[in-house]
Amino acid sequence: MKKIKTFSILVITIIATIGIASCSQEENQTSNEANLTAQRLPNPEIDRMKTEFLNIMQSQEYLAFENNVKAMVTALDGADEQYLKTRTGFETWVSLNLGKTKFGSVSNAMRLYDDLANSAKARYIKFQSFYDGLKGMEVTDIVIILGPELFNPISQTTAADPHQEYCMDKCEQSMDKLESNYAKLSQLQPQDSINAAIANAYYWRVMRLIIDELNNCLNYK
Repeated sequence: MKKIKTFSILVITIIATIGIASCSQEENQTSNEANLTAQRLPNPEIDRMKTEFLNIMQSQEYLAFENNVKAMVTALDGADEQYLKTRTGFETWVSLNLGKTKFGSVSNAMRLYDDLANSAKARYIKFQSFYDGLKGMEVTDIVIILGPELFNPISQTTAADPHQEYCMDKCEQSMDKLESNYAKLSQLQPQDSINAAIANAYYWRVMRLIIDELNNCLNYK
């Protein structure tokens, strides 16, 4: 148990360091109809796209986008990422709820919004062929291809007793659902707009919830 608890605390520290805000309940933003015609890719094509994505993750455009997402999620301080849908709607919401966030001012909130939207567009323009390739792809393949950016809070742990195994099984199930939903959002949302940021912010918001649930489970017997 000591090993598991230590790892769990380390995970929380890592997540806090990159500025992930607290979570609310997951929202169902997926479309089953979009996956009815999706086709599995041959393994060489999946490997090619995964390698391409690993290179994308090292680019200035990708890193700038990820940093802007995490800054926005931190400043939202637990608020749902759907408030980002439009610039005008976001400005109105921030004006009415500034005290519930960590933006500090409406002008700072709008600066973060513009940075996020611009970096989403820049990332898409730079790697348009890759992100367009995700459209209509089978969800399982998208999870494999985007795997390097996904975080698994139990990948380095070993269950020492039945209770720990139960906790980690629950976490694995939640992770599978989150990864599937994130893949569907990545598949459906236009990658050159704020919608790409909404999908990314959704992932990190729900990830924090899963990690909190894992730690609560591990520390309760």
